[in-house]
Amino acid sequence: MTRILIASMALLLMTAVIGCSGKDYEGELRHSLAGNITVDGEDVFEKGTISFLPDATNGKARPAGGEVIDGKFEFSEGMGANGGSYRVQISWHKGTGKFAKDPDSGEEYEVRVEGLPAKYNTKSELQVTIPSEDNRYDFDLKTK
Repeated sequence: MTRILIASMALLLMTAVIGCSGKDYEGELRHSLAGNITVDGEDVFEKGTISFLPDATNGKARPAGGEVIDGKFEFSEGMGANGGSYRVQISWHKGTGKFAKDPDSGEEYEVRVEGLPAKYNTKSELQVTIPSEDNRYDFDLKTK
């Protein structure tokens, strides 16, 4: 009877520890990420993407990224990045004012082009260290 009681208490303790870990993912601690992106000081950035890519010194750190909508991005801890140094790539899917038809659905869509210089995306020079004091990363990008 004592063995059953000890085994039951051990199982209960393990369940409590696992349930209180606060993480809803496996692996190393991740950090939430949020911020705003402006272009030449203006909030014109309507659609795009942002990627946080670990640099060579960051070992097995996890990349993070996703959509930027209306100049804002936000990733929860579970979708965030591990601590360390990251290169940031930002793409702006800038509307051209021209429209085309989707050949499959026949629906019209606005033609979009890359609105930022390569120094912010394919040849990004942007660097951040995660975590920061408030895990907030604001970027004012210059096109001129």
